[in-house]
Amino acid sequence: MKLYIPSASEILELNKKIRDNNQSFYDFPAKGKFPFDFKFWEGTYQITQTTCSDDIILSKYENKVRLDLEGIKNGYYHFLFSAFDFRKNEAISDSKLDTLAKMCIEAIYPIRYIIDRDGKLIDIALTKKTEDMFSELNFIKNFFPDQYSSDYIEKMKDIVKSSEIISQKFKNTLFNSFMFGEFYRTQLGNWVTSNVYYDFYPWIFDAQPIRFEFQNILLSKDIVDDERVKIQQRGISVDTEILKDYTLQIPGLMRKQI
Repeated sequence: MKLYIPSASEILELNKKIRDNNQSFYDFPAKGKFPFDFKFWEGTYQITQTTCSDDIILSKYENKVRLDLEGIKNGYYHFLFSAFDFRKNEAISDSKLDTLAKMCIEAIYPIRYIIDRDGKLIDIALTKKTEDMFSELNFIKNFFPDQYSSDYIEKMKDIVKSSEIISQKFKNTLFNSFMFGEFYRTQLGNWVTSNVYYDFYPWIFDAQPIRFEFQNILLSKDIVDDERVKIQQRGISVDTEILKDYTLQIPGLMRKQI
């Protein structure tokens, strides 16, 4: 009895035919990377953040985010970003503080995201003129004549004066970390496991992000013609002050995006 073992070149050719015919149990990306396809990033996203204790949900915060492709300039993709429909425990908050915050942020939106060809968030810029935003913020004072609201509005005016502060505040969000992080620039290493890579994820808005060590594992498809790519991402905090260990399932990466 003889056993035939294919050569390395024959194996590569067979694997290519299997992938071209969509008969593989895995959706391997070209050259081991999931490329950034800007056409599929446009749309409305539902954001949900929950606070739990012993698997019991204590509070749930929700809002929607909208990304609109403005165009391509100097090789960079320009998206218009806005957030709306803020809710707490599935109800729209009508408290004075929440209403003030929403009105102020609406005076700033939309803002512009500048993304490179690899899906990296390069910069964030305002789209409205400073004087126009000042005019809208001053108008809000008519609805909130108290000193606290006036101080809050003045702080907002100080923020929009500085492009660096605007960029820093909006970059440090969990949404931007997921959408434009190192995930799409990380290459699969040994078989279905990626190389170890590092990225910064913020856990509280407007706080310093925590540095994590990540590794991605490409999971097998449930069925051959499954429309989703399933990836398990494991992250371990390497921050010197805070230690976290978590496993994140990402079932929503559409095949058409890659």
